[in-house]
Amino acid sequence: MKNDPCKIPLRSISLLVWSFFVFLLSVAYTAKINPELQFLNYAWEIKDRAENISSKPDNLSKSGGRIIFCGGSSVLVGINPDEISNIINKPVLNLGMAAGMGPKVLSVLALERIKEGDLLIISLEPDLLTLPQRSLMLASQMSWISGHPSWMNPQALDQWVVSLSHLRPGAYHAFTLLGKLIAGKPLYRYEKNELTQSGWQKINYDTSNLGWPVFSYNLTDGAKKILTRINDVCHQKGARCIYVPSLHYCPEDRLEDHEAGMINFLKEVTEIIPVFSLSKINCSVDESLFADTPWHPLPQEATKNSRRMASMLNESGLLD
Repeated sequence: MKNDPCKIPLRSISLLVWSFFVFLLSVAYTAKINPELQFLNYAWEIKDRAENISSKPDNLSKSGGRIIFCGGSSVLVGINPDEISNIINKPVLNLGMAAGMGPKVLSVLALERIKEGDLLIISLEPDLLTLPQRSLMLASQMSWISGHPSWMNPQALDQWVVSLSHLRPGAYHAFTLLGKLIAGKPLYRYEKNELTQSGWQKINYDTSNLGWPVFSYNLTDGAKKILTRINDVCHQKGARCIYVPSLHYCPEDRLEDHEAGMINFLKEVTEIIPVFSLSKINCSVDESLFADTPWHPLPQEATKNSRRMASMLNESGLLD
């Protein structure tokens, strides 16, 4: 029996309709329910408001420029902008977000907002600059949810399609979420009430066995391009930029190798943008000062670190 060419392929149409419906459900979950993205989007809303206040003409004219911190969660958790601002008497912005968004997007967040006279302090975690970076789902999701799809800089149609396809929960997220539901654990380890109005996360998550920061100590070609673009954009906008390693933990028995590797890493960075000091890798061997990763100091230590940062800025001549 021959197929009728005029017959409507109902099975194919129903499959397409069902696929589109599942995609819409995935988008709705990602945009409105996903606990991690809800936390990060709320964090960005706070940082966006703080930046808008700091960029008002009166604030800019009084300060002669702002201090902007760029990086992953080591900045989000480790830099208390109010503490630094009180010491140096300038607006200080903490634009740190999740390292999982990748160095390209994390730098874009800051570069879109720098103005003439600003000092941009890059504290991207070394693993973001020394390990290969793939197309990152979290970056795509956050760019769409926050209303900034241009963060990913999709240029061709296929790039837009890929970016849109990321508006769904990944397999790892789905399985870990199911496990948390079964175990009766919180759906996300961080809470919105940890975020202050200055954009700093006063982390209350605590654990032991932090591990140690494992990464190569040589910049990737992609990282070199990102750092070069940061330097170029700052120059074009009349701003300055420096690299300062975030405070982090390393076990004492691995410290010697870590210090040697970090010095090599900083030497490569300084060929592109200035590094505050090649001898200051900002590392601690005291595990009790950190929370759930080697890059997350507890609030009291983050505040101390921020005071040290303020003193460093005052003594460096960078604020003149």
